Amino acid sequence: MKVVLDTNVLVSGVFWRGPASRILELWANDRIEVVASPEMLTEYQRLLAVMERDKPAGLADAWAVFIAQHATVIHPAGHPRLCRDPDDDKFLHCALSAGVRTVVSGDKDLLSVDRLAEVEILTPTGFLRRYNYMR
Repeated sequence: MKVVLDTNVLVSGVFWRGPASRILELWANDRIEVVASPEMLTEYQRLLAVMERDKPAGLADAWAVFIAQHATVIHPAGHPRLCRDPDDDKFLHCALSAGVRTVVSGDKDLLSVDRLAEVEILTPTGFLRRYNYMR
């Protein structure tokens, strides 16, 4: 199953235990495929580096390597405004361009969209429940 992860889900999963970390475990175990755009990858790396300042050294770098090796990178077509926060449009553009049906996010602006065409926006817990990935 292909998914797009909002940056807040990725960062939460790397640095804290909970539903977001379970999603990253699914990815690490090849149970899901994460699709991202170059713009998303840049944001992932930037925020991992910022968040690491208060966490164990090397964790952000290790995840940056994992992401580079395991994310499916696509180049989205078009840039129409889709969300009330234009900074979040990159996740929707990525999903629409790649034919991904699920964006996982904790962002209220993205979650307010709920569904866009065939793309559903779910919280990490909602995603785990919907696809029976809860333990």
